[in-house]
Amino acid sequence: MKPLFLLFALVFCVRVHSVSFTDDLGRTVHIEHPRAVASLQGSLATLWLLSGGTLAAATTDCFLEPPKMTSEKAAAENKTWKTDGFFSHQNGVFSLFGKSSSDVLNVGAMMSPNAELLISSGVDFALLSAKQGSHKKIESTLEKAGITCAFFNYDDFQSFLRIFDIFCKITHSPQNFEKFGKMQEERIAKIISKKSGNQKSILTLRASTSRVQAKKSSDTTAGTILFSLGCRNVADTDKDGSAEISMEKILSDEPDFIFVVTMGVDEQKALESVKKTLESNPAWKTLRAVKNGRYFVLPRELYHFKAGARWAESYEILSKLFEEK
Repeated sequence: MKPLFLLFALVFCVRVHSVSFTDDLGRTVHIEHPRAVASLQGSLATLWLLSGGTLAAATTDCFLEPPKMTSEKAAAENKTWKTDGFFSHQNGVFSLFGKSSSDVLNVGAMMSPNAELLISSGVDFALLSAKQGSHKKIESTLEKAGITCAFFNYDDFQSFLRIFDIFCKITHSPQNFEKFGKMQEERIAKIISKKSGNQKSILTLRASTSRVQAKKSSDTTAGTILFSLGCRNVADTDKDGSAEISMEKILSDEPDFIFVVTMGVDEQKALESVKKTLESNPAWKTLRAVKNGRYFVLPRELYHFKAGARWAESYEILSKLFEEK
């Protein structure tokens, strides 16, 4: 009787931890006790670690982004944005959780992960981006090797909640979903209920070392938050919301607020691109947003990279800007 009882207990335990869900490619995924997990995108790696999981393999961006932040830089950002959401850390998502990446295998670039390395690493569960064609191409190879694949679209706070809920069920960590999911949701709901933006017209720009682009609300983390706050992004009405911006276009739209988020390895060079493209033009100072002190370069830590445990702070920072201006 005792062996039979132990067998029943084991089966019961496995069933409790078995999770089934539909991923963002419409695939039904079943996962039970993943032994070794790989993330092929930094934002998904952050969610997995936040849920209490660990990683055996990850793509290069997970080791490099977000970039290192010194204690001096963190203090300056906190003072500028009147928050306590910034803290010192080394490069990559692992340092955000005080974890070492020394035992995590680098399986190549996010845009072109190495399927052979993934298979040889011994992982049995892989987190992939539903938007990356290269991820879809290796799905069959990974699945045939016994690696369960799950594809996700992580774009905004609502997708954060949905994916994070799945991850917390897999890691069997409901307390993490309550703390970082539900509690943030409640804070954000209160902020949105005030509609701090009050239909202010805004323009969101994304700058790299080579160009400056107008971005639609759905194309950036900052844009999705500003839209939730009731703002009207002038780029949303354009046929091509990713077109390189011109001073003539900004003068025509005359937004109440202008927000810039930088991307790429060198933030300073991205800002130089903004100066060369826009700020050097004499007409820049005539813009209503600039004259009224409503032109902001947003911290990439929260508004280019996904905020993870700091989504609520990301909403609060922007909400305060509208209250003050």
